[in-house]
Amino acid sequence: VSLQSLPLMPGMIEERTFMKEETSEKLYKESAQILANLIVNMPISIFSALLQSSIIFAFTGFPASLYFIVVGWTLLIFTAFDAIFQCMAAVASTGEEALMFATPFLVLFMLFNGV
Repeated sequence: VSLQSLPLMPGMIEERTFMKEETSEKLYKESAQILANLIVNMPISIFSALLQSSIIFAFTGFPASLYFIVVGWTLLIFTAFDAIFQCMAAVASTGEEALMFATPFLVLFMLFNGV
């Protein structure tokens, strides 16, 4: 679930380039694009993360009383990694550069994940 946003970083950078060209021509404001992305992408992302979290819970074999705890923590991890990847995409100028920026965070959390 935490790596779900990783392959989307090059696309975010490409969208940013189009958005900057369109806003420079006064077609719309940056806030309109941010709001549109929030309204469209956020429910889809949360739904897919919730679905994946439910599948993860089904594989754990935990009692049903722990469902909301496991899914809640999994969604929290998803939103944290999504925010990190979006920050990396905002800083980087190319998709390859964004992936290079994100690699140390991934290595750190993959090495020390508690397993």
